[in-house]
Amino acid sequence: GGLEIWNEVDLINLPAEQFVPTFKTVRYALRHAGIDTPVSPVFASMNKAYFTLGAQNGLLDEADFISIHYYGSPLGLESYISGFRSMLKENGHEAKPIWITEIGSPWEGKSGTPPTAAQQAETALTFAGDAAEARACGIAGYFPFLYVDYSEKGSQNFGMLDGHGAPLRSMAVYAAAVRLLNATTYLGDLKTEGAREIQRARVFSSTDKSVIVTLYTGKVDPKATVSLPVPVSEVRGADGRLLPGTSSGAVPIPDGFGYVKMAKADLDGYLIRDTPAAALTASSQGADSVVPASSVVLQPLLDPTISASSHGYLLAQGMDTFPLHLRINNLSDESRTVSVKVSSGTAISPVTVAPHAGTIVASTVTVASLPADAQGTRRLSIEATSPQMKIAPAALALIPDIGLEERLKKASYQFILPIAEVNRWQANASGKMQFTHSPDATWGFKVVFGEGDHWAYPRFTIPQEASLDKTDAVLVRARATGARVCLMVWDSKDKMTVTPFPIIKDDGEWHVSYIPIDSFMGNGGHDPHPGADIRRLSVGLNSEAAQNGLEVSDIYLLGN
Repeated sequence: GGLEIWNEVDLINLPAEQFVPTFKTVRYALRHAGIDTPVSPVFASMNKAYFTLGAQNGLLDEADFISIHYYGSPLGLESYISGFRSMLKENGHEAKPIWITEIGSPWEGKSGTPPTAAQQAETALTFAGDAAEARACGIAGYFPFLYVDYSEKGSQNFGMLDGHGAPLRSMAVYAAAVRLLNATTYLGDLKTEGAREIQRARVFSSTDKSVIVTLYTGKVDPKATVSLPVPVSEVRGADGRLLPGTSSGAVPIPDGFGYVKMAKADLDGYLIRDTPAAALTASSQGADSVVPASSVVLQPLLDPTISASSHGYLLAQGMDTFPLHLRINNLSDESRTVSVKVSSGTAISPVTVAPHAGTIVASTVTVASLPADAQGTRRLSIEATSPQMKIAPAALALIPDIGLEERLKKASYQFILPIAEVNRWQANASGKMQFTHSPDATWGFKVVFGEGDHWAYPRFTIPQEASLDKTDAVLVRARATGARVCLMVWDSKDKMTVTPFPIIKDDGEWHVSYIPIDSFMGNGGHDPHPGADIRRLSVGLNSEAAQNGLEVSDIYLLGN
């Protein structure tokens, strides 16, 4: 049905222009061979900087759809989808189909051990809620994770079958969702008249005269019932089984999720059509096009002397020029003549590239000559032309180390966190942690790890005086050696999100990192300041070594 080229490319911690040439090459090979299978990239997280850079390299122009993964609460799925739809719109592809190719919920237990009845019920609840939300939000392809029995890290278990191949409750729930929702159309949400237990009530057209409403309470309770303002003709559990009504007219919802059938004529006055999910469905139904596959692919080459991340190239202080090395790949059976121009105005002499070969051209680009965004990131755009064909562009993101003071000048709102107040920090590590730092740091820690994963992410409680509703980014000045240093945040519901990329280079030197919150924590595009929902944060690390440490001089909340 579709082909994903690479998996979770945003987690590789290389900028997008390193992946996109692979995507373009595989797509050309397929189309040249007469294979029209739709192709997509796969995103594990809402990394806006990576997504945008990919788009500037032509990724969305070439992709038939985009594939995303999600493992959060069903209640957060609408916002997550909205975030991707917003990024698609910003890059000229609002109606690009979205497929969810991994979604679900693991259960904890020894690898190979079947889940308990309670664990199956909770997993099935997530599967059911996710399916209804995806259907309501206009998702074009939906693939829960995972069909077969599968374990990770010896304790996280997935699968709709157990180790013997017997179906689990999640399989029954998924089958019911396919059977009951596949041919339906989302109409809106049902007004539930103060039934606070109901957190979602999605209405789907079933026939000309009836609708199916999916009810989600998020709580498994065999005795639970809810009251609805509209008469119900049929009630089914999350697995599709018929449930008896009650003498009082209350609707049973023992699984935390259920299906109810009612007459479409009875919805008058009780249907909310103007919902975020309805807007997502509408935006997914527009037209989106892809460009023809090109036999010439531009491939910017990595410079091993310059630190790279998923956001771009981290330039050292004082680095005024950037050495561009570009490989021009010719995948066709004929020679191609190609001219290259970069955004600084530099033109590279035309080159002739032999069939099935590549030619490397080079140029030195003055960093200050490149256009900069509000965060100071410089964009190096590369255009190529050929008399024989159209060539997709390439682009690089250059991130100068402009220092703490320059970063602060760019922010209209700034709040320095009192990280020296040790009482605000809570130890959180897989080993023994000690808060300690050298005189030129404000805060830090050392940790000696035990068995298993080596991680340390102490939690900092943000003061009430901070204006989170004005916060767009976190600014950190830190240093570490031989560790992957990341920013972690917890929201108002204590859900944790971590940057899928390291925020500083781990060379033992001080580095300043500006981390836009929307580069790793999606808010669905509804709040202009995505920091509004953050309550705690951590600057921590993952380490290969048995002991390690981190020092921080400053952490700021910034906004514009």
